[in-house]
Amino acid sequence: MRKALFLSRLLPLVALASGILLATPTLELQLSSGASTVTVADNGVGDSSPVTGLISYSGAVGQWDLNVETATSYPVEGSTSDPTLSLLSTNLAASGADPLTIMFSVSGFTGPIPTGQFLLSTQSGMQNIFGTSIADGTTQFSLYYDPGNTLFATTDQLGSTFNTSAESYSNSFVTPLSASSYSLTLVAVVTHSVSTGESGYTQADFEESVVPEPGFYGLLALGVGGLILVAQRRKKATTKV
Repeated sequence: MRKALFLSRLLPLVALASGILLATPTLELQLSSGASTVTVADNGVGDSSPVTGLISYSGAVGQWDLNVETATSYPVEGSTSDPTLSLLSTNLAASGADPLTIMFSVSGFTGPIPTGQFLLSTQSGMQNIFGTSIADGTTQFSLYYDPGNTLFATTDQLGSTFNTSAESYSNSFVTPLSASSYSLTLVAVVTHSVSTGESGYTQADFEESVVPEPGFYGLLALGVGGLILVAQRRKKATTKV
């Protein structure tokens, strides 16, 4: 009787643990411009990469021609508890002024991020619009997380929106994250203010990963230095005796 009761209580826990261990983040890439929207799931239709954790897409979206759009996350980078997202856009060319919105979303992350660590987000790239202006375009990055663990949800924004119209650019920010189960969604908006006969390209790179909190290494060094000082004093005291 006791054995049966024990097993009845143990089995749900085993099932729950198995579900946690087998849980794998879900990746999807969504590209939209004007009335055209393309959604590509990891290893789904439109994904030219056979690698799980890496989505690669080439093709047309509205007035845009994408040479290569690559999005990577776990298991290629990071883990379920170490959220890492990378988005690389190469040679995005537009034949009109409609903006291109790129959304890369990953669900299935578990947390919270350990104390003393933050999310580090970096953006870099270049634009070269040929025509009346060498840099006649804009790039915008935003990062969101959703404690409901839903793909493409923009419940809470992490950090601030980064906007640039520079020909080349770079930016970074750090932010804490306390959710225990969540999705992350990167939103990038690229605009080419081109008229008929003009052309150009944008190369954009976004990376997000977990890093020690700013000042953490300084505090660590201070603590180690203190331990060394105490050890030296104890050694001197022992020598005198």
